[in-house]
Amino acid sequence: MSIDKENIIEIILKARSDLSREDILRMVEEKRKRIGAGYLTEQGALFLVAADLGVKIDNIAATMHRTPEVGLKDLYSGARDVNFTARIMKIYPLKRYSRSDGSQSMLRVVTVYDNDKVIRMNLWDDHANIVDRLRLNVGDTIRVTRAYVKSMLDGSLTINTSSNTKIEQLEHHPYIKKVDELAMDVDDLLANIKDNGIIPDKEFIVSGILASNPVIASYVSRDGGISRVLRFMLQGYNGSKVRVVIWDLNDSNIARVIPLNTKITLIGVKVKSRGGINSSNKIELHGDAGSIVRLADEYEHYANYYDVMDIIQFNVITITDDNRYAIVSDAEGNLLLLVIDIQKEHNADRLISIQEGSILECIPSKILGYTVYIDDESYVRIKDDAYHELSITPTKIADAKMEDKLYIVEGIVLTNPSSNDIRRKDGSNVKYSEMIIGDDTKEAKVVAWDKQVSMLERFKVGERIRMYGIIARKSRESIDYSNNNDDDASLDYELLVKPFTVIKRLG
Repeated sequence: MSIDKENIIEIILKARSDLSREDILRMVEEKRKRIGAGYLTEQGALFLVAADLGVKIDNIAATMHRTPEVGLKDLYSGARDVNFTARIMKIYPLKRYSRSDGSQSMLRVVTVYDNDKVIRMNLWDDHANIVDRLRLNVGDTIRVTRAYVKSMLDGSLTINTSSNTKIEQLEHHPYIKKVDELAMDVDDLLANIKDNGIIPDKEFIVSGILASNPVIASYVSRDGGISRVLRFMLQGYNGSKVRVVIWDLNDSNIARVIPLNTKITLIGVKVKSRGGINSSNKIELHGDAGSIVRLADEYEHYANYYDVMDIIQFNVITITDDNRYAIVSDAEGNLLLLVIDIQKEHNADRLISIQEGSILECIPSKILGYTVYIDDESYVRIKDDAYHELSITPTKIADAKMEDKLYIVEGIVLTNPSSNDIRRKDGSNVKYSEMIIGDDTKEAKVVAWDKQVSMLERFKVGERIRMYGIIARKSRESIDYSNNNDDDASLDYELLVKPFTVIKRLG
């Protein structure tokens, strides 16, 4: 076995817990200065320092109890007693399984990497809790000894642990790049894909600007359970955008506060194609329960700002009939969407008292874009002794042309709602409705899909309405026209009704 600098430092640190790595390196430099650097390498000086400290390293192979390490790129299916050093890229939630004999088994999946490869590692049973025992985090360096490698059904390799496997945390490793050093901008990633194509199952670390309001939705997973998915757009420094989809959402891996138009970093996402690589809108980034969405280093002060604000106060402008959503304003008058996911009975009773004009105090669980989330863990209180007299100035239709912003728009219905069934690509039908409204600046189409269709069908020509929580988006017709004429000025906007939208008839 080869003896390297880090091996010797580790042995000295184990024998002399009163010393730090910096202490040892300082002793090495002093030793080389006394003897002469021209006669002694740094590693040679380490041997002499160890001898001065009374630490024996002449039998280092027996002391370390391990065979030579290999790089992750050199692993192969069937390899046993594998030793390697790597950094952690992803940590998945702990899972429990029942064996056929009725006993319980635990599994914690982590993804590890070195400078050449990223690979999945399964931590079974006693090793499943080592993440918590060692307080391991993404970016930490670990040394793994006596693991084994298996091949998955798709041909990919997986490292597995056994009762003989040992996992240690290393404080320093100068050779394997840190997580942030591997991050690439969206535009750089797209250029790399265009030059080299998509590498199946390769994990990337990608940075960019949050360019759309993040949306969390529920879906039925393969095992029949209900999981959640997070979707948003990520923009590069040259303006290219890609859609990001994080499946099986793990709240602990998502930053608590992510304002719109701030720089974020995605750790552990894969590139998926929807039919080609020559257009950025055909490329998506997909993550899972182990993927991380966090603020880039230069924007961490945003999170700290909200963390120290123990209580945030909102004025309730309107709330949906099912008490699931409310349109609120903050102290600066910004419109925000409040998503209410309260299950506990005592909290649910209190939320019934939310009304227009109520003043709500809360500590949200998350603030993503313009969406504020409160759940069972959030502090929530309605100020009974306070009421905010609503003073709302609606946005003119001509000014409602920023996507990813909430609007309150007022206008007169100019056409009766027209509803139809639209056939999807999968053969199913979905309800669709549209009508035209106008004010003294412009006319615009109001569009509703699925369950929101009934919200439009209540109105008729000549009625004056106010829409709370409406979204502006480029109309399909104007996009097609603009593409043909290469003139962005020709773009028009339509107003989209969402599940949180409230529409009221005026006068």
